[in-house]
Amino acid sequence: MRTMYLEKGWYNQVSEEKKVKTPRMPKLWEALLTMAFLVAMLALGIVKYGVDPHVPMFIGTLGAAMMALYLGYKWEAIEKAMMDGIYKALQSVCILIIVGILIGVWINAGVVPTMIYYGLKVLKPAIFFIAAVLICSITSLATGTSWGTMGTMGVALMGIGFGLGMNPGMTAAVEDGHVVVARKDETKEQKSLHGLTRTLIANMVQGVSEGFSKELEIQGVGYRAAKQGKDLVMN
Repeated sequence: MRTMYLEKGWYNQVSEEKKVKTPRMPKLWEALLTMAFLVAMLALGIVKYGVDPHVPMFIGTLGAAMMALYLGYKWEAIEKAMMDGIYKALQSVCILIIVGILIGVWINAGVVPTMIYYGLKVLKPAIFFIAAVLICSITSLATGTSWGTMGTMGVALMGIGFGLGMNPGMTAAVEDGHVVVARKDETKEQKSLHGLTRTLIANMVQGVSEGFSKELEIQGVGYRAAKQGKDLVMN
């Protein structure tokens, strides 16, 4: 009886060891299924129900966690993997927080209004665009963030542009060697500005490519006209 008991106990121990599933890497179809579930939740939540992406992403995370449990991972390992992922992204979160603080400080401290005030005194329409590119590039390199540049220098340069009489509804771009001017809507004001902007740009291009010239057309009979140096001789 004792021998039978020992053998039975050994059998139970082996059975319990077999029940413990060894964690493994997902197969291709399992990884694709998890990804498809996340994409489906995002599409369903955003397109059909119009909710923020956070809720569908949370449901997709639950699906990924269930797949990890199916693959043999314990909840402690899954939770540790989640925390490691959050820790790796913490640096980016801190940068976003600092950018938000920088934007708020610059606006509340009067830095942005001051830049608009002096920008209107220094910048001219002829150099505004190249100055905007240089200023934003230097600010992005100095602060390490393009979002911070948008929320500080971008706001100031938009105010300066308004002050210089530049309309944000007009956009110009170079496509296949041609300058294309576009308007944002079909209102009467935008249509008139569209034609004016196109004419101004055309005059600029002509002035740069052909240069400035004066032409005099003389009509009549009984006299001749000739140019001698800088003088016009008529007889």
